[in-house]
Amino acid sequence: HGDFMNCKKGITAYQLKVIAIVAMTFDHIAWMWVPVVSLPGQCMHIIGRITAPVMCYLLAEGYIHTHDIRKYTLRLGLFAVVSAFAFYLFERRAGMADGGISLGMIYTLFLALLAIRTYDSHIGEIKKSLIIAALFLLSLLGDWAGIGLIWPLMLYVYREDKKAQLKLLMYTSTLFAALLALDGAISKPECPYISLFQFGMLSAIPLIGAYNGALGGKRGGKWFFYVYYPAHLLLICLVDYLL
Repeated sequence: HGDFMNCKKGITAYQLKVIAIVAMTFDHIAWMWVPVVSLPGQCMHIIGRITAPVMCYLLAEGYIHTHDIRKYTLRLGLFAVVSAFAFYLFERRAGMADGGISLGMIYTLFLALLAIRTYDSHIGEIKKSLIIAALFLLSLLGDWAGIGLIWPLMLYVYREDKKAQLKLLMYTSTLFAALLALDGAISKPECPYISLFQFGMLSAIPLIGAYNGALGGKRGGKWFFYVYYPAHLLLICLVDYLL
């Protein structure tokens, strides 16, 4: 754990989190008030795509470096519940809901943590596979459905090989973005470029590559990031209501 605590050249975990939440805030502001077919909307969503890969990477790192996995799991589970309500309200306020239910990103990350714990457990391989498959299906109810569980698990499995992590992240991000862009073009043929912003997730890769393994920031800072997710969603909803 020594390398994780010592500051070295590059980006710390704390700095990565700050970048991720700033990008996320741009993204959510755009979903609420900026048309996605506009240049500002596309630019803000490109920035916003940084968040998910970075948070998935930090979840895997958090699992590796946590001193108490039970507390870590409980904390993430608690905020998954709180954030689910906030995200539900936000999606409906922003007109993003398509009749389905999305329980937010913290929910997806919580399931990803359970998947990593399952992978690391000493139960049989068949049981592991069945549990992880069930968690994957449950993740389809969350934001960044499916891929938000695959990324942290994949990054944890290849935790000893940073180059392999970055390559796999690049391949999966490109494929995922291409599928979303194609879906956007098919569903909105009058505006085929509507989902091209999804390729912005590739910009998270050099940031993760610059991560130096240091924690950075203050010890109490972790609570700020947990609270910020539901709080900023509710604040955006409140501002929209008042406007």
